[in-house]
Amino acid sequence: MIPLFFISNQPFSGKSSMCVGVGKLFTEKGLKVGYMKPLGTLPTRVGGINTDEDAQYISNILDVKEELEDICPIVLTQHYTREGLKDKSFSKGFVDLIAKAYHRIQKGKDIVILEGAKSVEDGYFLGISSDKICEKLGARVIMVIKYSSEIVDQVLYSKEFLGDYLSGVIINWVPRSQMNYLEELIVPFLTKKGIEVFGYIASDKMLSSVSIKEMSKLLGGQIICAEDKVNELVETFMVGAMGQEQALKFFRMSINIIQSILYCNNFFSIFITYFYPEFILKCHNKFH
Repeated sequence: MIPLFFISNQPFSGKSSMCVGVGKLFTEKGLKVGYMKPLGTLPTRVGGINTDEDAQYISNILDVKEELEDICPIVLTQHYTREGLKDKSFSKGFVDLIAKAYHRIQKGKDIVILEGAKSVEDGYFLGISSDKICEKLGARVIMVIKYSSEIVDQVLYSKEFLGDYLSGVIINWVPRSQMNYLEELIVPFLTKKGIEVFGYIASDKMLSSVSIKEMSKLLGGQIICAEDKVNELVETFMVGAMGQEQALKFFRMSINIIQSILYCNNFFSIFITYFYPEFILKCHNKFH
């Protein structure tokens, strides 16, 4: 079995969503899917175990039953970083630890999906960067890369870093204004360099939106108006620190925005709300 290794060159490129989508697709086709994140960079504790936030979240979505210690065998905590910098021998067995966890996960599976860390270089000083993991497990890499003006250099560098382990790329968050440029110049150029572009996805703010209810819960915010709108999705964020008349002009220029209004009497508070014109006036009347 050859595992599929989804990696990226920077955080928030979309590789976690890609792992979920591909994993669900394989499951719907009747395949037994395994999931693993060899190196975690988002430490959290679950049931007294150090693991990675993404690893826990995706393993729940894909309903994999393996132990969290195998799903994410190495979590890059401050302790690991300090010890790795102080003692060369600290990470000596890490790549073998990852391999043993992988072999336990792949038992009885038709396919195993691996998710990379924040970038291809993460874990390099510990000897467990993406290229070392590929070398140990024989994985094939699909790189999920967020579109930017530097995308060609980034892909070529990743190809140099990963060598033949890189099977191809998926380009995410492509502005619609750049689609023709991508199709007519970038994709043909990468193809000539021996790098296959499996696909590209147009940017869509809806895909990165969050509901007002979720925002309020995460931030400990207070909904002070428009409570019937708490399930609406927020696409834009604005921070205001000006008078209500001036602020309204800016807020009306955007739709589905969330705004933080900072009031300073004898305390600081951040109030989150779905925007409509009366909001700033209500805030002003309530706290002054």
